[in-house]
Formats: sequence, structure tokens, C-alpha cells
Amino acid sequence: MTAAEEWARDRGLTTAQVLSGSERNAAHAFYRGRGFRGVKTEQVFVKSLAGER
Repeated sequence: MTAAEEWARDRGLTTAQVLSGSERNAAHAFYRGRGFRGVKTEQVFVKSLAGER
């Protein structure tokens, strides 16, 4: 993670963003422990259309 952040800074980037599914609590703790903060929560909605008419 540190190397990736240094690589990005060396190229002029000012932010890093990662996406992590809402159920991945261990991953969220990992990112928070490295200074990331949560900025968005979203829901994904699915509807099966099989067999409907």
C-alpha cells in the first residue's frame, strides 16, 4: 500500500480511492488503519425476471 501511494504521489496524484463491498468489515478496518475514510454507502438492488410474464 505504501509503495502504491508513493507511486501515485510521484505522478502528481493527490487522492487514492478503493472500493470495498459493504460486508467486508476486515477490509474496511484495514483501509481505515491506513488513513482512508469511508465517504459513501450504497445498495445494489437485484430482481430476478426468470419465470415472470
